[in-house]
Amino acid sequence: MELKLLMTRFLNRLLRPLNSSTPEQPEPQLELAEPLLPAALGADEYVARFVFSERHIDKKFRNVKWQGFMPMLYEGNFETSVCRNTGIQESRVWELSRVCRHPMQALARADVGIVVAHEALLMAQAAPQPNYAEHAVILGWPPITNDDKSPQMMAATLLATSAQTISPPQLLS
Repeated sequence: MELKLLMTRFLNRLLRPLNSSTPEQPEPQLELAEPLLPAALGADEYVARFVFSERHIDKKFRNVKWQGFMPMLYEGNFETSVCRNTGIQESRVWELSRVCRHPMQALARADVGIVVAHEALLMAQAAPQPNYAEHAVILGWPPITNDDKSPQMMAATLLATSAQTISPPQLLS
């Protein structure tokens, strides 16, 4: 009889958490592989423009040409896709360059400050994508009127001349 009572108490204590109506403790969250970035890009931030075409790199000076910053028309707006890289590990930036336009490989990247975009009367906005929280776009490009791209070319030139061109680690020699 005493054994039966002990066994009943043991089982009640063992099963009590399963039968209780108290809320369960939340499961611990796994550390995210991607950083949690603020939605707004600050003027002190830098972004990287990945360059996939040799036509966009000056072979003599190894600088990104203005064509590398020209916007594309996307859903009625001109925008240039960039990667936020302030406070981001270098290895993560290059990893993103390999996967964002897979299977293409970035030949270089051009790092430029958001303050330069502001000087060109452009703005930058976060545009996170799945597995790519660092994605952003440069917006506010002037419209093309009468096939005249010169206002866009001037803004792209300002970005390109202010950018620092960096080769991917495997291309350094």
